[in-house]
Amino acid sequence: MKNYLIYSTIFSVFSEALLINYVIDFKLFYLIIFVNLFLLCIYYPIKFSKSAIVILGLILSFGLLSIALGTNNFSRLTSQFVGITIIAFYYYNFFKNVGKSVEDYFELYSNFAFGVSGIGIIIFIFNLVVNRDIVPVKSFMLEPAHYCTAVLPACYFWFKHREVKGGLLKFFVILISIILSFSSLGILGIMLGVFLIPRKLNFTRLILPLLLGIVSFTLLLNFVPSFSIRVKDTVDSYRSRDLSEANLSSYALISNLFVASESFKNNPLTGGGLGSHVITHQIVISSIIGTENFGDMIDLNAQDANSLFIRVLSELGLFGVFLVFGFLFKFYCKDQESQIISRAILIYFFCKLLREGHYFPPEMYFFVLLYAFNKHNHFRSMKGGIIGD
Repeated sequence: MKNYLIYSTIFSVFSEALLINYVIDFKLFYLIIFVNLFLLCIYYPIKFSKSAIVILGLILSFGLLSIALGTNNFSRLTSQFVGITIIAFYYYNFFKNVGKSVEDYFELYSNFAFGVSGIGIIIFIFNLVVNRDIVPVKSFMLEPAHYCTAVLPACYFWFKHREVKGGLLKFFVILISIILSFSSLGILGIMLGVFLIPRKLNFTRLILPLLLGIVSFTLLLNFVPSFSIRVKDTVDSYRSRDLSEANLSSYALISNLFVASESFKNNPLTGGGLGSHVITHQIVISSIIGTENFGDMIDLNAQDANSLFIRVLSELGLFGVFLVFGFLFKFYCKDQESQIISRAILIYFFCKLLREGHYFPPEMYFFVLLYAFNKHNHFRSMKGGIIGD
């Protein structure tokens, strides 16, 4: 039972694309969560986090207030609130009850990421040789950017453990798969990983990573057209507040940022309410210059605001921004192996805040709860993965 819970939970982190669409998306991830939660309730004592109850209570209260103010509706609020609560509740009880160390869990996740990356590269080679087509690596994920977000922490982890047998190979396989994803977000994640390599982030040890980051960014701007176009269009569209010449990627980002800024102006403290961004989008989007040029794509990424940070700013205001960055600061760990895990997960949060604002994708609460437990080290085992070997 314990092994099933562990391996199915880790597998679900990479299960984004395993779904059936019939009116709505029926995701394998949801099935795994509900089955596993049922098993946890039967075989283990159910536990609750008092701080989580308080935070969820505040989010619900602000959401009900937003309905009263007319910026939100009940169905949007409840669908998001119930999803967040159930999935966060599952992962909290999973980590509290199914006893392995933080290092064990992260090492297991990193091994899964290595396997998923290998499959992604094999698919890439197959398309190149058989179909004579260059298809960016995304493995079991829906988009290359989502794939990079899910495996970047493992890439950093294996680099820091490259002296372990097989560690260097695993690092290179994951790194190559990220490069072959041709994702701008993946490249930015790699650059952040380089920045986080020094154990102590003092001035001297930051010079080389910073120079590498600047050089890499400059090379990307000059020699990777897709990257340079996105950067230029995004900057130009933001400065001019005219989206008529933006590419789709820049349009999705900047249009949702403008919508979020309107929501923030109206409700700076608590935002428009959980789930309200798409409602605000419908009201605001037609007033933004240049959106009429995008026809059926005018509502691109309106459901998730294209970025977790933009969505939090829009729906939860300063309260949400403080909640996110307060969490990252409070649970950051500086102690040896725990610091490696904290920094690896920080790369995930960096990518998540920049791109894809869904509140409960398959991997999110695995990283959120693991980040928190890494600080408190609530569970230990006699063999601590790499540390105990």
